[in-house]
Amino acid sequence: TTVGAGGFGLVGSAPNARIDGFALTRADHAGGIFVNGFAHFLQISNNRIYANAGLYDGGIRLGHPTLTQDTPDGIRYVNAQNDGIRILNNHIHENGGQGGAGGGISLCTGSTGYEVSQNWICGNFSLGDGGGIGHLGLSHGGRIAHNNILFNENFNQGTTVSGGGIFIAGAAPIPAGGLSEGSGSVQIVGNLIQGNLAGVGDGGGIRILRANGLEVLANRFLPNGWYGIDI
Repeated sequence: TTVGAGGFGLVGSAPNARIDGFALTRADHAGGIFVNGFAHFLQISNNRIYANAGLYDGGIRLGHPTLTQDTPDGIRYVNAQNDGIRILNNHIHENGGQGGAGGGISLCTGSTGYEVSQNWICGNFSLGDGGGIGHLGLSHGGRIAHNNILFNENFNQGTTVSGGGIFIAGAAPIPAGGLSEGSGSVQIVGNLIQGNLAGVGDGGGIRILRANGLEVLANRFLPNGWYGIDI
């Protein structure tokens, strides 16, 4: 299932768009659900998402982990503008990703203000970072709360990958050797994180990487302007 651009959000008293109550299985390229961009306030809830595979994530992916564009400030990662998306009460299990971040759920640049709560995220696998949940890139104000994140794994013989349960990271700096855009501030609250494995990396349960970057340079003497991870 792929969600494209436009048409989402609250309009008067009309409800936001939802993907609700489905069983999604046996996808072999983009995973179970791929939210491309501009899907503000989409709600993904009460689904069973299992046995899917994807190039970057197997279960649910918001945005793109590597897509870049030229801006007045240089090359930057594309902001997918998937603001305020809620991923609630889903059973996400036995999905596999080949890269990026997140075997079960992948939250890429521009997933501002997301909520991932009360999901069962179990037995997912990734060749990239984040076996269960991967947050990669700048998405400020995210919240991961009251989920069961169990027996997820990432492993790659060719490179170090980290964060068996949850991986939170700013994207790699452009150019290499510079500062990352950071991850944005994220809350990880009240989850059961158990039995996860980072086979060749760090953080069997949770791995945090490049959470800060350019915002520290812009607010060098104002720590209140820096991103923070609240676990």
